[in-house]
Amino acid sequence: MKTHSDFEKRYLILCDFDGTLFKTSDPSPTGMTVQKAYVQSLDDIFGKGTGELFFSGNGFNGEGPSQIIQTFLSTTNGDFVHKMQNARRVCKEQNGHFPKIIPESQNGEIQWSDEKPELALTQMLIIRKLSYLMGEVGIPDRNGNSWPLPCEGVLNFFYSLGLLKKENAPIDFAIVSSGHESFIRKTLEAWKMPQPDVLVTEDDLRPRKFPQEAEDKFKPGVFPVALAHFLWLKNQGIVFSKEIGLDTKERIIHIGDTPTKDLVMAAMAGIKCNFLYPHTSWEFITKKLTTNKGLLDGRPLVEILGPQLIVAEGLPTGRKERI
Repeated sequence: MKTHSDFEKRYLILCDFDGTLFKTSDPSPTGMTVQKAYVQSLDDIFGKGTGELFFSGNGFNGEGPSQIIQTFLSTTNGDFVHKMQNARRVCKEQNGHFPKIIPESQNGEIQWSDEKPELALTQMLIIRKLSYLMGEVGIPDRNGNSWPLPCEGVLNFFYSLGLLKKENAPIDFAIVSSGHESFIRKTLEAWKMPQPDVLVTEDDLRPRKFPQEAEDKFKPGVFPVALAHFLWLKNQGIVFSKEIGLDTKERIIHIGDTPTKDLVMAAMAGIKCNFLYPHTSWEFITKKLTTNKGLLDGRPLVEILGPQLIVAEGLPTGRKERI
């Protein structure tokens, strides 16, 4: 039986998708954005004007659909009954004909429950949102570039990562996102980028019974990154243990664009190489990995990348954090 020491000590580049890899907040050539898709979807489900009213009061910081529905149910005012009646009607009218775009709708149906409507509402919101967004992916802009555009330095990063893999560098790539598998994979295909070795989206988290609390299951809870870590080890044939978990975390780098979600999640998970994009650029990550590829011999990533000073949002002006 193989022990952990018998396996190659690999490295994992783990990152967010929206705002870190691709500019999904920028409008598509037809004017569609993720937030606009949410606005129109809330209108479709609960009635006209719901979306604008909701986001004007709560803002939008890349929350996943489960979190949006949870907030919606906890903040809706006196017209709550009317909105729920509208949602129930929409579900009944479309049942049997929902697009098979998420795991729960593979038979075209969504199961409504008056006692626990948030499950069906979340699924309906995702389906409507994706119906607006999926058709936009790959539409060329005036320069002929597909929507959504990659963030600065991402194309070169993927090119360099491909070269490192051809040289058998022990590097794997993972995406942990509050978005959805179908959208992410289609976007990568549109740009002829490789699919990740590990992909964890809300589609993987939402159906799970445990953890039960949303603050643990979704960002900034640690479960998304913990699941990606587990799947990465599983792909290598390594059985997870506390000792192995601590050792392999030393060879994980995380990149995200939201301090209060991405950075908090990775920090709570114990990932030391935890960078905030764009303060830490993809050019920096690419250069460090390619220049120091000879050092990818199992040593901790902090010895390869080194610390970098960044200005983190929320800190007093002029104060810097070393991460």
